[in-house]
Amino acid sequence: MFKINFRLKAPEEICPWGSGMHWFGLTDSLLWINVGDKVIYEYSEDALKLYGCQRYNDYQLSRFLEDFSELFSSTAVSVPHELYEAAECFFEMSEEWRRSYIDEPDEIFDEFYYNEYAGLTEWYGARTMNSGHLVGGPNISFVRCGDMLKIIWDSIDMLENGGNMWTSPKGIYEMDYGEFAYETKRFFGEFFTAMDGQVRKSCEMDWGDINLDKARLCEENVQRREMFEQRLRTLDDTASEGNYRQILGLFEKMKTEINYN
Repeated sequence: MFKINFRLKAPEEICPWGSGMHWFGLTDSLLWINVGDKVIYEYSEDALKLYGCQRYNDYQLSRFLEDFSELFSSTAVSVPHELYEAAECFFEMSEEWRRSYIDEPDEIFDEFYYNEYAGLTEWYGARTMNSGHLVGGPNISFVRCGDMLKIIWDSIDMLENGGNMWTSPKGIYEMDYGEFAYETKRFFGEFFTAMDGQVRKSCEMDWGDINLDKARLCEENVQRREMFEQRLRTLDDTASEGNYRQILGLFEKMKTEINYN
């Protein structure tokens, strides 16, 4: 099971940004993602007690939509089987490789970093979103090979008491790519249906001293929908592998140098 869940806050419950309100602010929402029997973006009991926060990712949902949809054109492209099989440990492997050059002279390290390390890791970075707007937010990667897709998430930040911030700080979930694309489209459709109601209600409200350009709000809602729908279409663009000859060569070099079997 893969399902992206959200709950928009009512316009009257949202704190204005200074003296104004806008489309981004009105996407204030709770967000959580079911992946099998795990939940991404669900705070642990320790975190709830420590921070007194909401149970789920509490932020403007537009940030997630922007970061997530930027990955679609890369996620749609199938990677070679060798990279797919190593995807769940690729970050740790590449970091070990990078650390092995740390003590080298600057010119050797820079040559390695920009010409080899960066060249190898670009495929993974293009499929990974961070949650930099959240304290201890997880990195989430989406890697496709043929008809299958792996979702890989990891958050290394710990609470002051040594506990985990999230109920599922790291994990791997494999699923059919077609199901992933279908659920992603369903989520975006549901979000914009909800935002149509959010915008309509906001335009009917009296905001008092809070500045809201209602005409611009309606216009931006249409523009945002068109932009995200265009990105969604890239999920169906291609199932073919890109040019991975150089990356696979660097991958083999890395495995040799870190003695990975």
